[in-house]
Amino acid sequence: MGFNWVDIVMAVIILKGMHSVQKSIFVTEVYHFVGAALATFITLHYYVGFGHYLHKSFSVPESVQSFAAFCLLGGGIIFFFFVSQGGWKALLSVTMPNFLEHWGCLVLAALRNFMYAGLAFLALTMFDNGLFARETQGSFGSRIFQNMSIATYSFMHQNIVQPLFKHERFNDQVYHIISPPRKTPVEVKKEQ
Repeated sequence: MGFNWVDIVMAVIILKGMHSVQKSIFVTEVYHFVGAALATFITLHYYVGFGHYLHKSFSVPESVQSFAAFCLLGGGIIFFFFVSQGGWKALLSVTMPNFLEHWGCLVLAALRNFMYAGLAFLALTMFDNGLFARETQGSFGSRIFQNMSIATYSFMHQNIVQPLFKHERFNDQVYHIISPPRKTPVEVKKEQ
């Protein structure tokens, strides 16, 4: 494992978000944090089904249907929360103590940006070409970023969704993003 361009992309995502916290207020950061958590959950929970829908309805090739669904879901939710932030700022103009305003914003922004970086890392991992897969798995931050989104999804499913919606199953396919299923020797032989 070494430092490569994937680590630079993840650092840019985190640092860009940390820079934006200087002009942010606590209420907005809470809203963005909830948006990042929902983007992570919804993307990881529904990307497989949405990929099948894209394939059937829009003839998206099977080889990229999961990647396209992942990017559309995650990007769409993040965009929605970005665009609608002004309304929440106007509705909830609450004054917080300076300590909480400053440090609360900083902590929430850091967590949010790590979630965004985790989603970006998984998207790069899903992009099915040998270069991206090797680079993401060989990056210095691979252990942090590949588990960040999956741990968030797992926590939210187990502690929030499962108690409320008992029929909602955990999407085991998320583990195949970071560790694609290997073909058995019989399957390899059939392909030859």
